[in-house]
Amino acid sequence: MEGSKNILLLDGNSSHCLPIMKSLERKGHTVTLICPSVFSCGYFSRYGQEKLIWPRITEEEEKFYQLLISHIKDKKYDLLMGLSDASSKMLSAKKKEIEHYSKIIIPDFEIFQKAANKFLTMKFCMDNGIPCPTTVDGDEYENNSESSSGNLTFPVVIKPKQGVGAVGFSIIYDRNELERRLPEMKQKFGPMLIQEFIPNEEQYTVEAFCDHSSDLKACVVAQKTRFFPIQGGTSSCNVTADYPEITDTVEKLLQKLNWIGSANVDLIVDPRDKTPKVIEINPRVGAIVKIAFLSGVDIADMSIKMINKIPISNNKKNPSGIVMRNLMLDLLWFIFSSIESKRNTRPSFFKFFGNKLHYQNFGADDPFPFIGYLLSNALKYTDINILKRKLDLK
Repeated sequence: MEGSKNILLLDGNSSHCLPIMKSLERKGHTVTLICPSVFSCGYFSRYGQEKLIWPRITEEEEKFYQLLISHIKDKKYDLLMGLSDASSKMLSAKKKEIEHYSKIIIPDFEIFQKAANKFLTMKFCMDNGIPCPTTVDGDEYENNSESSSGNLTFPVVIKPKQGVGAVGFSIIYDRNELERRLPEMKQKFGPMLIQEFIPNEEQYTVEAFCDHSSDLKACVVAQKTRFFPIQGGTSSCNVTADYPEITDTVEKLLQKLNWIGSANVDLIVDPRDKTPKVIEINPRVGAIVKIAFLSGVDIADMSIKMINKIPISNNKKNPSGIVMRNLMLDLLWFIFSSIESKRNTRPSFFKFFGNKLHYQNFGADDPFPFIGYLLSNALKYTDINILKRKLDLK
């Protein structure tokens, strides 16, 4: 036994926290959860001994950081875990200061930036012989760099260098459209990259975990079978798959990057040569991390072993056929998808129960987080911020 630990989890508004809290508490650890609102997925969970309401990190990052430092100075935590892009970036950038008070498992900021910035990720892949779409810097293209212009074959994809899901993603079909749209997109979403278009016929996401030596200890591969937006947004249905070529690619990528801890890697299979190609790294636990736990890979326990300096056994399991759905996104997929897509999708949209079928935002033993998930999204997409502020706990 490693002994009971006191854990602080950030990002209680994410579904990522649910399987992690469950695992930690069932092993006797104490979990405190930070939420931006009572309308948070984690706030409705049966797990988590204490739940604190703090400002939303994406809106008040400095205030959030000062609260964090004050809190971990006052209360002893053995491990601090960030579960979102924003909190993971903050922990990496402030790693030296935070480690005075609590252990964290995250790469140094120079390494973190290579994963968080989609262009730097693609450049790293291209420089190290890791399969990926050909990619050029949007700023270089705007400056009429001959080297960048020469690499473009239309159609191409433009998307923000840093972002989440399909936000800012567009397919561009000719050079005139690119020169017109690129400045508009840059003004709206920030610096952009331009990327070779690969038909979205087969995409995969990987939950990976590396130890302090950057040895890959876990690698759960899942195919993204449905998305919303349907052209290639956030996956709404995922199915585990045994795909050794993807495992080998992810292992090479993370080892060369000197990664430690959790990472979520997205890949697309190029139908022209059948090669899985890296399209981005999410430098944190992925939104579908629950599928790793369902596959027998306990990333929370691996994190505890890391801080206790206990060797971690290789657990690169890929049991096939475990299904995990985001029910709300899957419903949106069904509403906006074509009749042909509805008819041909596998697994069937209408299969809601089964031994291998699970849901991202709730489970039979913890059903209420789905209410928090629905409420948080309702508030996100409707103009009732005043009501939200009144009902938030202070």
